[in-house]
Amino acid sequence: MTTKFDSKYEAITKGLYYAGMASLYEEEKGNKKKTLEEFLKSPEIKVVDGEIVQFGYVHEDCTMIEFKNSKNEVVRIATTKFMDGFDLWLIDPKSGGGIRV
Repeated sequence: MTTKFDSKYEAITKGLYYAGMASLYEEEKGNKKKTLEEFLKSPEIKVVDGEIVQFGYVHEDCTMIEFKNSKNEVVRIATTKFMDGFDLWLIDPKSGGGIRV
């Protein structure tokens, strides 16, 4: 069953958390940065042009990012419009295959 997030911010930060990279959206003392745009400007994060296509359907409002995890491996995650919120995709950057959380 797909998890529905209330915002892109919530979906992307959960993806960063799953990847062990909460440090990319946290400020000092463990507080989250205020906006999605604020932490997407981080030099460690690359916003990637792309789309999520599933069974021929192109998911709307895609935001996709890449970053290196603690093992220095490239990780890619994305969020798209889902019902009245957003979903989270974990994507293999080599094959392009993904799974929705």
